[in-house]
Amino acid sequence: GGVDYDRSQFNRTTQACRQPGSVFKAIYYSLALDGDQWRMDSVLEDKPYVPEPGEAWNPQNLGQTLDGEVLLRTALIRSLNLPSIRLFQSLGAEKVVAWARRLGFTTELIADRALSLGASCVHIDELSRAFAIFARGGSWVDPVYVRRVINKRGEVLLDQRSPLDADVDVAGRLDRMGSLALKGPRQIIDERSAFLITRLLREVVTAGIGARAGRIGVPVGGKTGTASKDTNVTDTWFVGLTSREVTAAWMGDDTYERSLGEEDASYTTAVPMWQQYMAQVVADVPHDPLPRSRPPGIGSRVVDARTGEEVTPGMPSATLYLKE
Repeated sequence: GGVDYDRSQFNRTTQACRQPGSVFKAIYYSLALDGDQWRMDSVLEDKPYVPEPGEAWNPQNLGQTLDGEVLLRTALIRSLNLPSIRLFQSLGAEKVVAWARRLGFTTELIADRALSLGASCVHIDELSRAFAIFARGGSWVDPVYVRRVINKRGEVLLDQRSPLDADVDVAGRLDRMGSLALKGPRQIIDERSAFLITRLLREVVTAGIGARAGRIGVPVGGKTGTASKDTNVTDTWFVGLTSREVTAAWMGDDTYERSLGEEDASYTTAVPMWQQYMAQVVADVPHDPLPRSRPPGIGSRVVDARTGEEVTPGMPSATLYLKE
């Protein structure tokens, strides 16, 4: 909502459709890792984009960097546009849209190359749910918007609380566990694919552009995103996850008329907001590692972080996780 419900009943979480920017990269990188062609150590070209005749679109990397070639891992954790666009084109826009539908997106997704940079709008709750699927090992759980409904006689008409909710008594906890056992989560994607993308989202924070989010004191992963219209920065995002929570932080102007700031992006706006809020949420609450566990069929090796080859003395190294 807004600052005054009497002035506006518009619920931005469920009704607003906003461009996710680079947050959307996590969606199609997970598609890439779900197949057999692409791995964390796959090499992507980080070279200038070559527009088609008459094409005005000319994307660049943040800071206008060019590295020639980078690992797939590096391209995501540094949110590099140029190699990401090439990965998107290799996957195919239609396959990316189909994968996004599988993860629960219902908004119109325009299947062109601009989708690689999050140019189609999404609902905030659907974006959060997709990241929750990653964190849960590939399983889908419907979001709960109404926890409980009680009529004037004190009769419970609807109870959708979690068994772990502090307000649930022992009998209620058993009832809720039984109810959830009948429904059960649906496995939407391979748990290995969910592990791999969650691991990369973790490295966005430990070794990439979302470092500030890691200050909350528990293991964190996530993805930043910035969207613009003309010269205005209209949307900034950080969708972050821990072993217990997924929280989406978004800032923007409903009318697209005011810029969030000429020099501002997700890491100067949405990430600090997310960090300040989540520091209070996780305080004194035990959290597991992220991802919580490694599923069968996933191996690992330590490599030179730049090349994916054997570790070079004195140079940064990285642990890559790969399907066996």
